[in-house]
Amino acid sequence: WPNYARRLIEDVSPWYVIFWVFYIVLVVFAVIRVMGALFLTATLKAAGDDAEMMVQRKMKDWEKYARRLHTFFESADRSMDGKLDKEELQLVLQDPTCQARLAGLELEIYDVKALFDILDDNDEGGVVFEDFLQAAMRLKGTARAVDQIAVMHQQHKLRASVHVIEQKLDSLTMLVTNAAPHFSI
Repeated sequence: WPNYARRLIEDVSPWYVIFWVFYIVLVVFAVIRVMGALFLTATLKAAGDDAEMMVQRKMKDWEKYARRLHTFFESADRSMDGKLDKEELQLVLQDPTCQARLAGLELEIYDVKALFDILDDNDEGGVVFEDFLQAAMRLKGTARAVDQIAVMHQQHKLRASVHVIEQKLDSLTMLVTNAAPHFSI
């Protein structure tokens, strides 16, 4: 640029300085904008890839957690029947190695006991791995608050149902009480 601009300014007219300054500013501005756009595009692409990688990493973490939980479950299932009963759970919770495994899974002994009691509420004799895994996955992470809200909502609905049943039983009791004197039993 300096060679062409000097000849034009010195040989033709000094007023071409204005043209060359305007031209150089415009070209430099355009080049900088293009380079900025390229950097921005690359950055946004990397951020998008990073979000996708984060999802994949989270899925791998969940799979790894499920495998580790399955290993714990298999070591606790001494009878090898695919179910974990109360005696097996008590034995495994006293074992320091299994306690360390639980700590590695970010599960407290109290949580595992409570989880078992909830899953085996009918005293059916044990808990299968799939149920245990689903419940343990819900213990891990932020699902606890959502689950509590869901339980509170279900409890509210049950309370309303029980209230309706109670009212119907009261009215039925009144009918039977009023009708009893008319029957001699």
